Amino acid sequence: MKSRLISSARAAVVLFCLAAVLAPNKALAQQSSVYDQLVAISELMLNEGYSKSHDFEVDYLNEDETDSYNITLRKGVTYKIVAVCDNDCEDIDLCMWDENGNQIDCDEAEDDYPIMEVTPRWTGTFSFRVTMYDCGNNPCYFGIAVFAE
Repeated sequence: MKSRLISSARAAVVLFCLAAVLAPNKALAQQSSVYDQLVAISELMLNEGYSKSHDFEVDYLNEDETDSYNITLRKGVTYKIVAVCDNDCEDIDLCMWDENGNQIDCDEAEDDYPIMEVTPRWTGTFSFRVTMYDCGNNPCYFGIAVFAE
């Protein structure tokens, strides 16, 4: 009986160690998936006459969490802002405000690839809000790419 307890204890330790090793690898895989999507979108946008104007933003949120990011956009330049998320994500929204709190655009469709197109009337700092509405396995990784025409 004692040897079974020791075996069970060893099995528990092995499972714990395995989980500790695999969890970061899953996170890296999810981040890599998001980054790969952003790179693929960059290639498509290049064919449409857009180029990447800002560094990619890759982060994660749990379901029903929101985060904000600030970015400087130039007057008269047309931008496409695209968000993508990992395989566990079903619905993510992306909205944008100016420095006065006026909503500029918002993609709240029930999907995992919100897209906005904006042409600011002035150069300034704009705020993006990302909301993770449906994440099947917390946390879900997402990425934001900004392209200028």
